[in-house]
Amino acid sequence: MLARRRVKRVMVLGGEGLAARLGGVPLSSLAVVGDDPLLEVPMAHRGEALAIAVDTGLAGADAYDHLPDGKRPHLHVRGVDELLSLVAGLPLPGFHGPVSRA
Repeated sequence: MLARRRVKRVMVLGGEGLAARLGGVPLSSLAVVGDDPLLEVPMAHRGEALAIAVDTGLAGADAYDHLPDGKRPHLHVRGVDELLSLVAGLPLPGFHGPVSRA
């Protein structure tokens, strides 16, 4: 028999739900980074965010070639390390820490 327990309300956040909880940050101010041409890139486009595709994971370098221009990522990099190299040293409004490669 299961013991009776108090259960707090649980809310699973991901994608746009998570972004909407970032204290009023508009989705268009965010970048969505991912490796799935069917998930992160369309999510970014729906929220008018910057779509950044990485080749590490589900998708390879040619995974987005068949998509029409409006559905392709805005930026396509080999991996997160390349993305970090691109943004290292750039001023990132609202970000209070150095961008560095761990």
